[in-house]
Amino acid sequence: MGKYLAPMTENLRKSVGNVVYYMKGGETYVRSKAAQYKDAGTEKQLKQRAAFRLLIQMSQALVDATRVGFPQRPGTQTHSNAFVQANKAAVTVEENLEASMKLNDLLVAKGNLFPPAVTVTYTSDGKTFTLSQGQGEVIGGNPDDQVFAVFLETVANQSVVVPLKTREESGIGSFTLPEWWDADQCHVYAFALSADRKRASNSVYLNITRE
Repeated sequence: MGKYLAPMTENLRKSVGNVVYYMKGGETYVRSKAAQYKDAGTEKQLKQRAAFRLLIQMSQALVDATRVGFPQRPGTQTHSNAFVQANKAAVTVEENLEASMKLNDLLVAKGNLFPPAVTVTYTSDGKTFTLSQGQGEVIGGNPDDQVFAVFLETVANQSVVVPLKTREESGIGSFTLPEWWDADQCHVYAFALSADRKRASNSVYLNITRE
C-alpha cells in the first residue's frame, strides 16, 4: 500500500500539473493535490474519485506502456481503465482527499506470465542505461516471450517503452537518456509479453545500479 506523509516531513521533488513526486526514506511517492468536488457524495465515493483521479493522471504519463502491458482485459475495457483497476489497491486516500502511492508498487503491466529477470545499470559518462536479462531465462513463459523495459521520468512526467530481447535470447540492451531527462528522476520497470501479444506478466520495479 502507498503511504501518506505529513506535509512538514515531505521532501518535495517536483510538481507536475496536479501531481507531486517526492521522496521519503529513500523511496519515491506520487501524490495528487487535493481536489474540490462540486457534487456531494459519500466519503467512500469521494475517496474513490480521488484515487481514480491520481491513477488517470499516471496513466496519461504511461500511456504507451499501458497500451502494451494490459492485453488480458475484457473487450469493453480500455487499457487506461485496466491500469486503474490494477493499481487502485495501492493508492491511499487521506481525509483531505489527497491520494498517494509508492512508485515501487506501481504496475505498468499486468498478466499471468512469469515476470522476467532484468537488471539495470546507469553509466553517467555515456548517460546510458544498460539492461541485462538472465541467460536462457524462460521460467513461467515461452522462449519467444518478448521482454520490455519502461522508463518513467518524474520531472518531465514522461515515459518510454524499450523493447529488449526474448527470454530465450537474453543478453544486454541499452537506452540512452534523452538530453532533457534527469537520470536521478528515472524509474524503471520490466515485464514480458507473449509473441502473440495476448498475454503479459506483472511488471517488476527495477533498482538502478549507478556507475
